Amino acid sequence: MQLISHKPGFVCPICKSEGYTYTSVERPDGSRRAISLYQCAGCSVVFSDPSKLTEQKRLILQKYGTISTVYGLVPDKDLDQG
Repeated sequence: MQLISHKPGFVCPICKSEGYTYTSVERPDGSRRAISLYQCAGCSVVFSDPSKLTEQKRLILQKYGTISTVYGLVPDKDLDQG
């Protein structure tokens, strides 16, 4: 996987990483083919749209008040900040 420059404003709602990679699969001949998925550089969650993943954090905070509650994580004040 190749690290790409993060889009301005991209933040993983799970680990707060600002970077992500393209996801690729290995073909039978050993070559790699990029697919239309991305992987967080911090926690490796896979997603299809960096902007939508970032927006998800805002929506979760609006609805539930914390990220930790939704993902079943140990409460972390830094993680739950908007």
